[in-house]
This record gives sequence, structure tokens and C-alpha cells, in this order.
Amino acid sequence: MLAHTGARDVIGHSYGGFIALRAALRLPVGRLALYDPALAIDGTPSWAYLGAVDEALREGRLARAVALVGAGVNTHSAMSRWPLWLRTAICAAFLRTPSAAAAWVSCCR
Repeated sequence: MLAHTGARDVIGHSYGGFIALRAALRLPVGRLALYDPALAIDGTPSWAYLGAVDEALREGRLARAVALVGAGVNTHSAMSRWPLWLRTAICAAFLRTPSAAAAWVSCCR
């Protein structure tokens, strides 16, 4: 999105705050504003799923990585307890939009 718009200021809320933080580590972000970002406080939530996310990304399985992050960050959601294959299929459909895939790849690769 930064390359497409030329913007350097990033705002993130909840899961978007997590994405914005990851992006700021890799991209030329000028200013970063976060509201209620998905961060670990006192060890919760667990970040144990990130190893599986990294593995999925290395294997080029982007939809699986998105499904793993979604369930890992939103542990309270009923969807996080759905089978991984189903969450992956839903994420694959979402990622068919060019802007969704570009945003995820640019911040997390």
C-alpha cells in the first residue's frame, strides 16, 4: 500500500496494529499510530503459532499463514476453532483480491 499510495504514515487498529508494527520493521514508515494493537501483555496471547506462520510463508502458503495468524491473534473467536483447512480456504478466497495479497506480502515477507 505504501508503494501504491506514496504514503509514509501508517495507522493500525487491533490486528491491523500488529500488521503495521511488522511493516514498520521492514518498510520506510515515517510515523506509526496504533490503537488497541494485538500485542502480548503478560504473556497473553501466546505467540507460539508464529513458527508455523514463518514455515507457511517460506513454503509459499500465504493463505495458510493468514489463517494461522487470524486464529492466533483472535483466540476468542469461534472461527479460530474451525479446522485449519477451512480457515485456509476462506483466506485463499480473500487473498484473491490484489490489494489484500499485496498488503500482506509487503509487510510480512
